[in-house]
Amino acid sequence: MIIGIEHVSFASPDAAMVMKFFEQFGLHLTYQEDLVKDGIRTCQLDAGNATIEIIEPLRADSSLQRFLDSRGPGIHHVCFRVDNLEETIAQIQAAGLELVSTEPLVDGQGRRVFLHPRSGYGVLMGLVERHPEPPA
Repeated sequence: MIIGIEHVSFASPDAAMVMKFFEQFGLHLTYQEDLVKDGIRTCQLDAGNATIEIIEPLRADSSLQRFLDSRGPGIHHVCFRVDNLEETIAQIQAAGLELVSTEPLVDGQGRRVFLHPRSGYGVLMGLVERHPEPPA
């Protein structure tokens, strides 16, 4: 089911500031996307075998802004890479665990669902099936 860590996500009102912090350690922006529907900008930095994701709100009414208002900046979630998202969803449901939504979110890099923090020991956990890499 889980085949690795996909990324660790940091929430911040200022992604550029957090990226400057990680640039001190040799990490650089490799991917950025505005998820307009969710009101989030995602900035991803390659950290070798995983990614550091920095997310910032695009709108004052986004769920991420509410997260920042209540908890402040810091770790938002951890995503694990899975080989088959549908199988993973079925296993989670069979175990009686709660998903935030059973409908996968799709972005430029893959499909994902989130395990609710009530079922994840207080941590929001994502399960990501990456899009296949295009042939060279």
